[in-house]
Amino acid sequence: MKISLCIPTNGIIEWISQVIDSIYSQDVPFDQFEVVIVDNGNNDVFFDYIQNKKREYPNIKYKRIKCSIFMNEIEAYKLAEGDFIKFVNHRTVLLDGTLKKWISFMEENYDTKPVVYFANGELNLCYRDYCYNSFNDFIGALSYYSSWSTGMAMWKEDLVDLNMNGVNELFPHTSILFKRRKSRGYVIDNRIYLREIPHTAQKKGRYDLFYAFAVEYPALLLELYRDGDIEIDTFLKIKEDNLDFIMGIYEDFCEKKHECSYDLSSYDSSIEIFYSHEMLKDRAFTKKVLFDKELKHRIEKLKSDSDAKIIYGAGITGREYITKNGSEDVICFVDKSKYKQGRLILGIPVISYEEFAERNIDAKIIICVKQENFQKEEFELKNKKKDYLYWGIV
Repeated sequence: MKISLCIPTNGIIEWISQVIDSIYSQDVPFDQFEVVIVDNGNNDVFFDYIQNKKREYPNIKYKRIKCSIFMNEIEAYKLAEGDFIKFVNHRTVLLDGTLKKWISFMEENYDTKPVVYFANGELNLCYRDYCYNSFNDFIGALSYYSSWSTGMAMWKEDLVDLNMNGVNELFPHTSILFKRRKSRGYVIDNRIYLREIPHTAQKKGRYDLFYAFAVEYPALLLELYRDGDIEIDTFLKIKEDNLDFIMGIYEDFCEKKHECSYDLSSYDSSIEIFYSHEMLKDRAFTKKVLFDKELKHRIEKLKSDSDAKIIYGAGITGREYITKNGSEDVICFVDKSKYKQGRLILGIPVISYEEFAERNIDAKIIICVKQENFQKEEFELKNKKKDYLYWGIV
């Protein structure tokens, strides 16, 4: 068998039903893959749903277990029989053609079996694959996304060789990734293969969020450094990047009070182990200064350039435009997502539509969002110009 798709779940049927449907719409023969579902929940409706799916699809494996919240991932790997194993989050659906592409990767790399991580476009890099000769460079490029289970993939023979003793219960995937130090190469694939199902943070587990990311995860990085597996500069870079992530969840759940299922009670104690509350606030200020400086620089540099452009949409299509055309003549992205606003994506500032309209920046506008998401009349009314074109939209 070529590939095992491992799906740990706690039995939320409205998510995993979409994931399963996306897998079996891929037009791949059943003998090319298996679906391994490990259920750490207690939902009898979900159990009956899976039994019906097993009768429909003979290559589904299912097991009910009781273990700590994230260790069901390890149980899924133990059941996998494919030569190549890919983690699939129970909230992410496969895009058309994804399964064939993963199988092609396995076939093309079967002899060398590099360590691989599928970043799904989350890294602030162009959408392609990146190869590294050293574990240090690989982990440095991944940054804090080594804490993210969705990108995990591995070869079955590597899993057999791994010692599972001492796997971190909050980050079992990270423990496995950090054990895989080889000389035959490392690959990060930053192409997009999955789409996350829209959801809130109200059903994402009840674990101690700040302890996990402000204490446990940096401790795993520190262990790598102490063992000589990464350099001090790499450790410090990821530690700082991770503070940016913590800053985001602090803003969302502590300041803005967005609803979530997480335990947030340990923030005051957890932030003081590797960081401090003052460091978090200083980092937020520094990021804002750097963002404003870059935006001002680009506006001043390109204000008289007839080729200056604004990219409307900082998602897949917008990033593909930058990948193919470069960013030297781009002033900024405009995007509706509050998560993206105020960030540098591919080194380019992302601003809101409101700020864009208020600034009245004189530039060509490249529309890189789906036409149904582009409010043409409102745009033309507020922008008072029609100097725009669609790019890459079918």
